[in-house]
Amino acid sequence: MKSKYLIISMSMLSFAIIGLLWMASNAYSMELSDEFWQQAANCLSPGMFPAKNIYTEHGLRFCGTPYLLPLANRETIVPDFMIPLGDRPIRTSFYNSPAGHFKIHYDASGQNAPLNLGDTNPADGVPDYINIVGDICDYVWSIEIDSLGFPSPPPDTASAFDGDPFYDIYITDLTAGLFGQTAPDDVFEYPKWTSFIVIDNDYSWYPPGYLPALQVTLAHEFFHSIQMGIDATEYPDSPYSPWWFEASSVWMEEQAYDNVNDYLNYLPTFFGDPAMSLTASGPHVYSACVWPIFLSERFERNIMWRIWIRCGEVNGYNVIHAFDEILTYPDYNYNSNLNRAFAEFTVWNYFTGTRAANQPAGTTYQEAATYSMIPNDMIAKISSYPDTVTVGNEVPYAPQYLAANYIEFEVLTDSIGGVWAGFDGHNNATWQVALFGASPEDSPKTVFFDLDNENRGADTLRNWYKYTHVIMAPSAVGSHYFLFDATYSYIVDYDSSLVGDEPIHDVGVWAILTPSGAVSLDSIISPGAIIRNDGIGQETFPVVFKIGASYCDSSIVTIGAQRSDTVNFRSWAANQIGTFVTSCYSTLVGDQNTANDTLEGIITFTPGMGPEIHGIAVSPSPFVPSKGHTQLSFFGTKLPHAEVRIYSRAGEYVKTLKETLGSDRLDWDGKNDDGKLLASGVYVWIATDQNGKQLDGKFAIIR
Repeated sequence: MKSKYLIISMSMLSFAIIGLLWMASNAYSMELSDEFWQQAANCLSPGMFPAKNIYTEHGLRFCGTPYLLPLANRETIVPDFMIPLGDRPIRTSFYNSPAGHFKIHYDASGQNAPLNLGDTNPADGVPDYINIVGDICDYVWSIEIDSLGFPSPPPDTASAFDGDPFYDIYITDLTAGLFGQTAPDDVFEYPKWTSFIVIDNDYSWYPPGYLPALQVTLAHEFFHSIQMGIDATEYPDSPYSPWWFEASSVWMEEQAYDNVNDYLNYLPTFFGDPAMSLTASGPHVYSACVWPIFLSERFERNIMWRIWIRCGEVNGYNVIHAFDEILTYPDYNYNSNLNRAFAEFTVWNYFTGTRAANQPAGTTYQEAATYSMIPNDMIAKISSYPDTVTVGNEVPYAPQYLAANYIEFEVLTDSIGGVWAGFDGHNNATWQVALFGASPEDSPKTVFFDLDNENRGADTLRNWYKYTHVIMAPSAVGSHYFLFDATYSYIVDYDSSLVGDEPIHDVGVWAILTPSGAVSLDSIISPGAIIRNDGIGQETFPVVFKIGASYCDSSIVTIGAQRSDTVNFRSWAANQIGTFVTSCYSTLVGDQNTANDTLEGIITFTPGMGPEIHGIAVSPSPFVPSKGHTQLSFFGTKLPHAEVRIYSRAGEYVKTLKETLGSDRLDWDGKNDDGKLLASGVYVWIATDQNGKQLDGKFAIIR
């Protein structure tokens, strides 16, 4: 008998798990809820607690491994009632699989006896159910190790448990409602662990029958044993979510038994809420299998081996960084990165179910038609143009980390041209934005926004009459997890000039950034605009900026094909009160679309501080101490009881200001929390008013 939690001698070559449990409960601090541990106890001793049975939530059954993984973490605090549950199951008989990889432990009679299929195929004195388990195990080994190249689970031969060269599987009546579970057994080389698997003795509750249940369960659980042999701590612990363990094990079910498709039962959880983080816990960890399915179908199947091997090279949770490292590694020729791959992933996720027939070529899953769909109430609908939207208004749910929103733009009846969309990301999240069409006839085009360092950018989709819908999918990405919902705003408009083939030469002005609105007369103006190259090659050309008849400046810019850039012009001191036209225009020789070459705006210079911008304004901007400026002032109707956070343009925190007196003015000396004056540059402010609404803007400091 192998006893997993036996502590009788400190001279053992390695600690049993219970020794590590004792160490964890006395020395470290990864805390989990009582309900969690009650579920873990029910995995090891079914029915021990009358706890809520989460394994059958939503009418589904799951895997018990997520409740056992924390036992392999040195920082886990384990309750006392778990300590007596450490022994492996005791069975009276065993059978070695034909290929010699597995030992299947079973009882020939009693509660844990296998499904009675007789003993005829073959007639060898072993129940046929056990023979079938052995055959499936050997097949799973051939797929996961021999074919896909994953390392075999660490052997337990060197452990204190009288080990042997076989991997152990125990047949048990899993009355807790589980498909199966993989339990960490003994430290091999931290964080690598040996393990064993427990599976059900009959799967009488599974409508398709015991055979497909055995197939997907053994493919799934055996991959857990491989994962634990690579890194048993590959999950975030705050909050705890074993999403990558489960998502990639469900992926493995498809690699071994593509015809079973049990994973389809989990997908409504993912597609039903695309704004939920890919890394969320609960049933979502199983439906997140669409991400590894995407990676293997979009790039190649071997990418999963590369990601897991990279995970094993760094202790603890590092899979997010591993995604980016593998996708960007030059020798693999993926020519991608985490952010761009996730943006493509959001496009694939739109074209499922009945929408799969309308997808751009090569942008959907092999089994997309059988997948759940993003429900209509999770897709914002825009039908009039122009329209400006801030999340929380037309878009009901802001995306979490590694999640997306979907906005459908209705194609106007009998209209030529196309759609123009501008995007402005908030909250210092990193963003990707995809704009794409849906059509059952023409292969729709997908464009990805080229956002600047402030997460702002614009793009177009031509000839929208070819599509049933045009969809924009902003996604919150990046390699660093964040807890807040990522907010943004955008503007969309119909443009009748966006018709025909994309011009070979086409540059234009997409937005005037500054100046705009109203500005005090003593301010120094730094004009800026976003310039776009919609042609098929790099272009070099002049751009001119004018303010009334008093200011004119030009700049020579070079912009790559299908990209945009922010162009800044010579600073200028406002010298005349009044309202003036601002204009910015490009002058590319041979431009084939002159309709977008010029953009105009209005600026008003006032004798005092400028009026509010979105409810809060800043003056003076720029802040120039050499001109005698001693303080920056925030003012406006949204300022009373507001909190204003200051960041550098690179997103580094600078200062938090709070208005506590109910005043519509808040003064600041331009110093950070350390009392140091800020250096010259552009800074970002984000204000949260007393109603929780966020506003943002920029100001400049010139020293």
